[in-house]
Amino acid sequence: MDNPVTAGEAAPPRRRRFYGWRLVLVAAFVLAVAGDGFGMPKIAGALLGDQLANDTGDRGLAIWLGLLQSVSPVLLMPLVGWAVDRWGARRTVVWGFASMGGGFALLAGSSFMPIYYLSLLALVVGSTAGSHLPMAAAVNNWFRRRRATAMGLMLLPSVAAWLFIPTLGIAAGLLGTVNTPAAWLVVAAVLLALIWPLSRLVRNRPEDHGQLPDGVDPGSIAESEPDQSQSGVVLPDYTWREAMRTRAFWLMTLGIGFNSSLWVVVIFVIPLLLAERGLSLLESGIVIVAMTLSSLAATGLVGMIGDRVPIRWAMFGCAALQVVATVLLLFAEAAPTVVPFAVIMAIGSGGLITLGLAARGVYFGRSNFGTITGISIVPAHVIQSLALVAFASIIDFRESLFMFSAATMVVGFIGCLCFVLLGNPRPSPSQSNDAELQGPRA
Repeated sequence: MDNPVTAGEAAPPRRRRFYGWRLVLVAAFVLAVAGDGFGMPKIAGALLGDQLANDTGDRGLAIWLGLLQSVSPVLLMPLVGWAVDRWGARRTVVWGFASMGGGFALLAGSSFMPIYYLSLLALVVGSTAGSHLPMAAAVNNWFRRRRATAMGLMLLPSVAAWLFIPTLGIAAGLLGTVNTPAAWLVVAAVLLALIWPLSRLVRNRPEDHGQLPDGVDPGSIAESEPDQSQSGVVLPDYTWREAMRTRAFWLMTLGIGFNSSLWVVVIFVIPLLLAERGLSLLESGIVIVAMTLSSLAATGLVGMIGDRVPIRWAMFGCAALQVVATVLLLFAEAAPTVVPFAVIMAIGSGGLITLGLAARGVYFGRSNFGTITGISIVPAHVIQSLALVAFASIIDFRESLFMFSAATMVVGFIGCLCFVLLGNPRPSPSQSNDAELQGPRA
């Protein structure tokens, strides 16, 4: 007998499985293939620099290529971010992989010196446009309540690159010993073959596929209120001009720049520290592995904390761990004391990488995430470069790791202060104006 309530009614449509977590896996794969950790362009850039230096006997060429490979992505970030916001992550990733494939094909086609520069430029542009920023923007579109967790899982391949340094050497050696043009053509073919599946797997916004961020039931939120959360709270959504006028933008940029510079400096200084403390090669290896594993774990797990507490306090906690690590550095005389310093520093730094990326989405929204993130990366990298020079000068002229530790504590404390002063996310001025205009009508 038919149920009198449902008889004659159409069955409710089957709810689609939330695609966001599969997108995170796709993003991790893209970063593994094309990112700045251990992607194909990274191997090619290192191998190409060594090959040119050996062929010409001029190490300056390798240095210039290294600068091109390290500086160009930072300068391209604002433009790439604008392209992501304008055309979407899917198209940008497709263009990036096409550029990388063309760059490798150019390497195989000619040994003319300008072609080397052109091919490396194509690789740099492609890896910048087709990896980190567009995938972060896509993940930011698909998540709100679990944004930091998703970002952390996406970033795992970049951090895990430190564990694959021996593999990088083997891969570069194989590409160097095999017929190089044929090897470049194979790599180009692989990258170009990935374009079609990635164009299907990378999805810009959940709304384009009948879903909402975090897998929320579309029936629970009115389609006319895309800027409101499930609880009815207005979510921030800034233009890049509005974001740059806020105190939050500059405090976040400075805090991330200062505290990320500590990690960059430690990576360069840790060999000197280990040598001065008289650690053996085995003990030094244990310290490096402990740092890498701790950073890897923090990158993936700290995001869960950032989704459950105000993200500025989570960033403050990571920055505070870095300050604690610099204090431990003063007493690090042997492996049992150096390892805690390395582990705590890596946890704070790895967590801050995840939280810093997610915080831009929390504070500035989805519509212009790419442009805002790309712009903020430039001053952060300038701070890192200046800090590296300053800390190297302290060690070189003062010849004192005590002064180095004191300087890192000061920088870390300034970063902590920036996060404390960050304040809570607020609607953009345009959103506030809209709310004021709608008030009299209601």
